[in-house]
Amino acid sequence: MPRTPKPRRWRPGVLKNLLQRDVVDMLVLILLNRRAMYGREIIRYLAALTDNVLIYDKLNVPLSRLERQGFIQVTNTPLGGDRARVYFVITELGQKHLQEMTEDYRLFAEAMGKVVDAPEL
Repeated sequence: MPRTPKPRRWRPGVLKNLLQRDVVDMLVLILLNRRAMYGREIIRYLAALTDNVLIYDKLNVPLSRLERQGFIQVTNTPLGGDRARVYFVITELGQKHLQEMTEDYRLFAEAMGKVVDAPEL
C-alpha cells in the first residue's frame, strides 16, 4: 500500500527566504536594466537608492543564480596588467523576466496596501 505523504506545514522562514531571494534578484535586474555594472557597484547603488535600508555584503549567490538562469551575462573588462573587472549585463530573457517580476510586484504591493489600509472588520 503506497504511503500517504505528510501534509505540508507552514514554516514562516520559507516565505521569508523566497521573498528575500526574489526581491534581491529583482533589484539586481532593475539596476542592470539601466546599465552594466560590477558587483560592488550594484551593492553601493542598492544601499544609496534605499537610504541604506537594503545593505548587502555579497551578491555572489544571486548573481550566479541569475547567470545560470540566463537572465544576465558576465563580461570581463581589462584594467591593465593581469587584472580585469567583471561586469554583469542583463540579457533579453532577463529583461522579459524583469518585466514579469515588476508586474507581479505591482499587483502584490497593491493587494498588500489594500489589506494594510483596510478599515476594521
